[in-house]
Amino acid sequence: YYLQILDEEARSRTGRSMPVDAAREELFENDVRDTAYIKETLDRADNLANQMIDILDNFEDRLGKLETSIYPIHRLLQRWKQVHTNIDNTMLSTQKVLDIFDTPAKIEGRITDGARGDYAAYMALLDQVAEAMQYLFAHKSFKSAEKTIENLKRLRQTGLVELENIFRSILIKHSAMIDPSKLPDPMPEEERHLEIMPANIVVELSKIIERFTSLAYSNYLKEYKDKRGKFLVGSMRKLQMTMTEKPTAPAPAAAANMSDTSSVDSSSSTSVHPQQQQQGYQRGSHRFIYMLQCAYRILSAERDLALELLDGSSFEQVFPEICTPFVEYLGESTDTVIRGRR
Repeated sequence: YYLQILDEEARSRTGRSMPVDAAREELFENDVRDTAYIKETLDRADNLANQMIDILDNFEDRLGKLETSIYPIHRLLQRWKQVHTNIDNTMLSTQKVLDIFDTPAKIEGRITDGARGDYAAYMALLDQVAEAMQYLFAHKSFKSAEKTIENLKRLRQTGLVELENIFRSILIKHSAMIDPSKLPDPMPEEERHLEIMPANIVVELSKIIERFTSLAYSNYLKEYKDKRGKFLVGSMRKLQMTMTEKPTAPAPAAAANMSDTSSVDSSSSTSVHPQQQQQGYQRGSHRFIYMLQCAYRILSAERDLALELLDGSSFEQVFPEICTPFVEYLGESTDTVIRGRR
């Protein structure tokens, strides 16, 4: 094939065919030249590769030397970084301790001035007092710790008295007697306490009680027991006065559906309409039954309120005492109500 090509080239130049031997000779010379060129190219590439390997080896050696020289500096920087972190933490801890010792001086004026309507901010001040006392009780070895604790105790007592006054005023304002007959019948299954106290007031009282609990202060329970006990008795007294003013006893709207009127359970409680009058006595329409139905509704709401505001042990302690005057009043008024005209 190559000989044919060479022959065609010779014929195009000279007009006659190239001899076979000459063509082979020229073909061999071309192969030799190509081989020499390829060998020269490979030698140059090999030289370049060797040079690159030498450069990379030299670079690796230099990197190793640089790493060896930098490693002590790196370790030194790490130590300095740790030292800086320790100094920073020490300064923060020192500042925290100083702030705790400065707590009485910083907040004394604000606690002494009272809440002035900003209950949340005032309770936050008492939280600061509690946190400072807790810290100092755990670090009594600090100089002047005892003196600072005494100052904090004094501020805590001042703040608690102010907070108790706030608690008492809110409790009095929202413990005005109501007419139990105005409560829903039947009462809702959940959040019955909202029938006798607004939700926002319940939340506000809960926050104050939480502060009392965190500061191990329990005197508020006496106020709570007293005001809520008077609320129950006053409300039942108002109900009795309303019933006394009526010429006839209220009658149930659907007496035929009552299966056991002697029970005060909510399942047998029926709506009572004081305006409805009857000529004779209808079963379940006696004033005493009506009074017990109303007593059940207001007492169930009061129980839910106590459960919402008080923890378990406080509830078990206080709620029976709240109910005592309520039950005594029911006992005292029973004869009058039972002997009333049917």
